[in-house]
Amino acid sequence: MTDNRPRISALTFGVELEFALATLHITEKHSPPDDPHPNDPRYVFLDKTNNEYQSPHASHLVHEKIAQALTNMGIPALKIQNATATKEQHQVSWLVKNDISIMAPDRKYNYDWYPIEVVSPAYYVTEDNIKKVKLAVNTLSSYFRININRSCGLHIHIGNGVDGLSYDTVKKICCMLLTFDDQFSQIHRPYRVADVFNAPPISATPLWEIAKEQCAHMAGIKQQYYEDTAPIRRYALDFLLKMERDPEDGDFHNLLQAFRARSRGAYNFNNLGLQRTKKTIEFRLHESTLDAEAVEKWLRVCNGLVMYARDTSLEEVSRFCLDNVGKGIGNGPEECPLAKVLVRLGLKSEAIYYNMRLSTRLDGDEDLRTQMLIHPVDLSLRARGYP
Repeated sequence: MTDNRPRISALTFGVELEFALATLHITEKHSPPDDPHPNDPRYVFLDKTNNEYQSPHASHLVHEKIAQALTNMGIPALKIQNATATKEQHQVSWLVKNDISIMAPDRKYNYDWYPIEVVSPAYYVTEDNIKKVKLAVNTLSSYFRININRSCGLHIHIGNGVDGLSYDTVKKICCMLLTFDDQFSQIHRPYRVADVFNAPPISATPLWEIAKEQCAHMAGIKQQYYEDTAPIRRYALDFLLKMERDPEDGDFHNLLQAFRARSRGAYNFNNLGLQRTKKTIEFRLHESTLDAEAVEKWLRVCNGLVMYARDTSLEEVSRFCLDNVGKGIGNGPEECPLAKVLVRLGLKSEAIYYNMRLSTRLDGDEDLRTQMLIHPVDLSLRARGYP
């Protein structure tokens, strides 16, 4: 694990970037195809004339190009199929691989599209390491023709190194996510919040179902018709706060089972536990982006939430959650806006950033799969050793 001091929180993190990459294949049988964007200087031609690259998709060559671009920018990277790399090299390198869940854009032009996932190594949360992530993001957008669509996500892992997070810390994180799920969801595109397959929401957890059943019963309404989320959230929070760890449950199984959604969830707890190697919480709700500032801000929010839960007493976290559970997300006197939550986490800069984003963002009903290529951030990066 890369250790660059001073650390912000002594926590650890990892980043997963998903996107579709455009290529044009050159083969011995055909001349180079027409370039749909001839004025775009970014890499696009994939030379398949070498017999080594005659597989139908040649994904290993695409992975190699991405890894080489990152490495030449001072970011060690490997294609995941690299059989010669040592275990130590894999642990400190960004890994490039396929992700079959990623789709090509609807308007394909005549590109051959590759579903790509680029995964960072485990880093300590330091300013230097956050800068590495931003450089990696800018490198990808500057060197390659990339499409980001609704099938792509940005996933952030937060952990506590090999020690893992304590039961109390995880319980407080669950309380915060349950209470302020609506506030955090404002950060993301509506289509991600509604994505029950890739990022099932809090309302897909067993705990929510238990709370909904009880609230519907007390109201004398059939469960499927009960839609008042505020009482459900309050009941679930009270249930969660009363939950105690079983002394024989070294994996805090009961807590995780209550908060574990179908699939991996918007907040994935599957990597926690004594028998797991990652020992992280995975924040899966954010849409994919190669906007380095957007990646940085969401990373800081995820880290800030975990750090707040780790360093704040259960009594204080409980009081903050109970005082605000079920409140609206507006700016009224009886509401609890996102900025209030972020300031409580010590994230004043992020509160300002997201306030500005929310005031200018037009979500509408746009389908990101119809958008073509994201714009390069800095084409001058190509002058710094790109092959």
